[in-house]
Amino acid sequence: MNWLLFSASLLMYLQFNVASPARDARSFFSWQRSDDVPHLVVASGERLPQGPELVATDSLGPVLTAASAAVVDTTTGAILWEKNADDVRPIASLTKLMSLLVVIESGLSQDVEIELTTEDHTSLGYNNFSVGERVRMRDLFAAALIASDNSAMQALARATGMSQDEFVERMNTRAAELGLSKTMFLDSTGLSSENVSTAREVIRLAAHAFHEPDIAALADRKTYSFTAVSGTPHTVYSTNLLLGSMVQVTAGKTGYVTDSGYNFVAEAVNDSGDAIIAAVLGSDSVADRFQDYKMLTIWTWANYKWPD
Repeated sequence: MNWLLFSASLLMYLQFNVASPARDARSFFSWQRSDDVPHLVVASGERLPQGPELVATDSLGPVLTAASAAVVDTTTGAILWEKNADDVRPIASLTKLMSLLVVIESGLSQDVEIELTTEDHTSLGYNNFSVGERVRMRDLFAAALIASDNSAMQALARATGMSQDEFVERMNTRAAELGLSKTMFLDSTGLSSENVSTAREVIRLAAHAFHEPDIAALADRKTYSFTAVSGTPHTVYSTNLLLGSMVQVTAGKTGYVTDSGYNFVAEAVNDSGDAIIAAVLGSDSVADRFQDYKMLTIWTWANYKWPD
């Protein structure tokens, strides 16, 4: 029994404090400063006024399967830990956060009825609707966000009155307005591997999206039920498997295409109300992206102290 306890303790220590030899150790110390985003510097323990303070200076951080990742304090914008956070990678359905922002800003009424067409239907990913169904905008919006439904997203983009090219152009313009210089979109769903960003910029996009009331009201929902105008009842299910788990996730979005690996960005709070947003890009599997996120949150709250 003592040997089992020792082994478990050793495994936990290695998981949180030792970098895998297969990974470049420099990635754990890629702390930088830029003009528009404040960063903490682990080596010196430097912190922003009123920001969280690093209390465990001997920890390298969690070992993740994700190719890149970052975690940010939502109050100060301070990067608390990062791994290859500026590497440009496909972001898959994380794209829908920007698409839904463009839909909101288009002024499209939540009560408008939208008929699904063959143009909206995709053969890949999640699709909960049939061609010819008439669905209210609010329900398509919920399906696109909660269930990452691609047909819903394409129908919403079409209903704004913009062409596909115009809609994507607006997405890219909005990215530039938010200072997302390494973020680029080619379609509204994220199915194209040319929808790209970085862990750092995904967090900035998510922070903006999660505080948009129409998105915030839905981003923590496990399920959403409604009846289409044309009469078909629907229940859509969240792709965010951390909802209701040991981590108090208040908003989140998943993404996956073959070229991206498994992506996840979410906002979470601990029992003290300390809030963070973390992104993991390119995790090895569905389970790994959520495990990577849990490891990030557990490590962050164990190694930083927030001001009273």
